[in-house]
Order: sequence, then C-alpha cells, then structure tokens
Amino acid sequence: MRGKILAILLVVIYFVLMTADLVRATDILVTSTVNVSARVGPEEESATSSPSSTSTSSGGGGGAILPAVATQLVISGTAYPLAKITLLKNGLVQQIAYADLTAKFNIGLNNLEAGWFNLLLYAHDSDGNQSASYSVPVYVTYGAITTVNGVVIAPTLRLDRLRVSQGEIVNVSGQTAASATVMISVKGLINRDVTVQADQAGWYYHKLGTDGMPLGSYSLFARSTYKNINSPESLAASLVVANRDETLPLPDKPVACQIRADFNSDCKINLVDFSILAYWYKRPNVPARLDLQKNGVIDLADFSVMAYYWTG
Repeated sequence: MRGKILAILLVVIYFVLMTADLVRATDILVTSTVNVSARVGPEEESATSSPSSTSTSSGGGGGAILPAVATQLVISGTAYPLAKITLLKNGLVQQIAYADLTAKFNIGLNNLEAGWFNLLLYAHDSDGNQSASYSVPVYVTYGAITTVNGVVIAPTLRLDRLRVSQGEIVNVSGQTAASATVMISVKGLINRDVTVQADQAGWYYHKLGTDGMPLGSYSLFARSTYKNINSPESLAASLVVANRDETLPLPDKPVACQIRADFNSDCKINLVDFSILAYWYKRPNVPARLDLQKNGVIDLADFSVMAYYWTG
C-alpha cells in the first residue's frame, strides 16, 4: 500500500513541480464560508482576489511605479473567548494573537510578497487544549489589502479518561464560541450524537454514559454552530470501553504528535503538509524542521519521506 501511495505521489509531484513554481493548496476541509477580497486603495471597491497586480504611476516620464497601499493580509474570524490564535504561512509561524471576549479575532501581516500562500490557523483554549488546524490557500495581491474573513475555528475536545469499564461515565468538555450549540459525535461499534449548549465563556460539558456501548474502541468529535454557521470538526478523542475497571487519566496538557512530516501538528500527513513542503521546493534558507533529508534543500527525496508517512 505504501509503495502505491509513493508511486502515485511522486507522479503528482513531478507534474506539479515541473509545470508551476508554486502549489496552490486546495485541502480546505471546512464548512464555513470564507470570503477573500483585495482592496487596492481607500477609494476602490473590494474585488475578488485573483492572480493579478494593480499599481499606480507617480506621473511624469520614467516615474517609479508604486503600489497604492502596502501589500497586506488581514485574517479575521471566530474562535473562543480569549483564545490564543497561532497563524502559520507556508509552514512558518507568523504571528500569535488573542481573541476578544466575544471570540472574535483579527490578525494582520504587512510587507508581504505577492503570490499564493497556504495559511494555517489553530487555537488553544484557556486550559491549553489545541484545536484542529484550519487551512486556506489565498492569493495576496501586490499593492493591496487582501482580506480573509469568515474563518471559524473548530472547538476543542477533551475526555477526563481514556479507558472506562462499561457503564461508567466519561466527562466530555471543550471550548467554542459563547452560547454556541455543540454536537458531540461518538463513532465506533455504535454511533451516537448528542447536542449541548456552551455557556457564556464558550465552555461546554457532557456526561457520556457508556451503558449499551459494546466493548471496544471509539472516537469522539465535536462540531459547533454559532450564528447559523457550522464549524469544522474537532480533533478526535479516543475512548476504550473495557470489561475491567482500569482507567487512565489524561495528561494535564495534550501530547503533541510526533509524526515525521506533520508540519502543522494535526496528527495527519496530507495535502496541507504537501503544500507547505512544495512551497519550499528548491528555495534557499529552508526551515530545518521541513528539511526531512537534512541536506539543506527540499527535493524529491523529501517528498519520498513524506509519502512513507502519508495518512491522507
């Protein structure tokens, strides 16, 4: 199976890298509507962002061509009250910001080059639990303010125990936007959905009974609805229902994934990681953590390593 994946991925890499300088990432696993627009000047109307540039002349023969405004990128959306928001551009952390009490956040990047970028955002709630990553490709227009709004961060999800005896209670909790509706989904030998309401601080709680759940392994997910907008799905939480009284408490803080080539720390190797690696293909000053072969350059050998760990 890994051999087939490697062969397919290397063929894709060949055609992508031989026909374009950049990979335009398309792995947007979200259900909210994201709007991207570019404003060239204070008097201009907003327009849909596209691979084109706009400039104004200073007048006179031989005058320098200057942008109407600095090339900027502004990202806004909804997370949780006072959540810590981390923004990455092409796999590198660009800025850390905090949501306000209404869960809204606004992050700006200045003096950017024009072109395609893969943006990735994730949040930490006030207990330190990390959300699923939110990925969106965007074209930044030269001499314009490119805005990305409508981003919705998935809720966090935490269980107080990883293993319980059948019939015991598991405490499920997490954070999202204030007063949002949260659907907790249990998937495994049986599937079950439960809807709860978050409080004014965005915290939600549920006591999951395991009566009637066959012995085995389950995965739990959470998805929130805030002002009629659905969030992406949370990171999965694993639960084992056993026939003996053995419980394992969760650590105080989540353990980071240790998968090689997982550049965005979502415990998956997929197109998001691929697009990050492709951006740095044959570029100078490669970040050390992206150089899988440790030879100072991103080449096909690095992609073959990624293919080995590919999860999709």
